[in-house]
Amino acid sequence: MNNAAIKAGDPHDYDIDKETAASRNMLEKRVPSEVNKIKLALVDIDKRKAYDPWRLALTVDLVDAIERNCEQLLETIYKDRLPVAAWIARNLLELLVWVKYCGVSRENAWRFHEDA
Repeated sequence: MNNAAIKAGDPHDYDIDKETAASRNMLEKRVPSEVNKIKLALVDIDKRKAYDPWRLALTVDLVDAIERNCEQLLETIYKDRLPVAAWIARNLLELLVWVKYCGVSRENAWRFHEDA
């Protein structure tokens, strides 16, 4: 894809089929693979007792929410469900904010845990 054309806003250079296929591939293969790696790491963390139980549970809940939202987003591809896809994308953005917030410090994670 021509990046200059995209920056200039030429809609003819946007290949929706190519972009949809790339998104579908990401949601079908890459995301589940990465989530699986994270879950394996969390099992290791649990075995080593490297996190407080509340923090491990919070992290597992966040990972599960990401996985669930990605699965739901995958279901919207090739369907006329733009409002649903937009809502799910918003959920994923919010999860990104919370993951980053909780990852900054134990205190942030505790504050989020208590508010949840």
